[in-house]
Amino acid sequence: MTIGVKTSDTRSRLSLEFGNIPAFIASTGAKAILKDTYLNIKQDLVRNPVYTFTQRASGLDKQSVDKNRFILQLTNETVRKNDADEGINILYRSGILKITSDENIGAIYIYDSQGRLVHSAHSVNFTEYTHRVSLRGGIFLIQVRTISGKLKVEKINGLSITLSALTRFSSYPTDMDNFINK
Repeated sequence: MTIGVKTSDTRSRLSLEFGNIPAFIASTGAKAILKDTYLNIKQDLVRNPVYTFTQRASGLDKQSVDKNRFILQLTNETVRKNDADEGINILYRSGILKITSDENIGAIYIYDSQGRLVHSAHSVNFTEYTHRVSLRGGIFLIQVRTISGKLKVEKINGLSITLSALTRFSSYPTDMDNFINK
């Protein structure tokens, strides 16, 4: 799909920023690539969701319009597990989030299934992070980025069925003939 840009600023560095890429990938399995057709550059939005560029002058008016400069390519390739995330472990149990890494953690982001930011921690600068956070009632994505740029995204299922709801049904007869005849 094409992304158009319209601006009169042809001198400053401009940025296109794509938010919630980890949530998009987790829900679709697609890989997102931004292609700059003017400079012939392809950028993997998983590795870097911000693309910086200078708008080229075009058109006779003061508004430079590039209707077809950028193309957002969504591929059906499954994003394969990156060896770089092997040193990052994410554990969520009983309301406690624990993240360990073989190098210092730079930032942590938690998104709900609608892409809203639920929790974030910046400049952690330790190899271990522990935080009490409620992740109940939905699916959440935890994104961990180390200071060297390693990235791991993991899905946490906060949906649960209580044991009392299951035990209510265990008192029903398993033999339907006996149940109907009674």
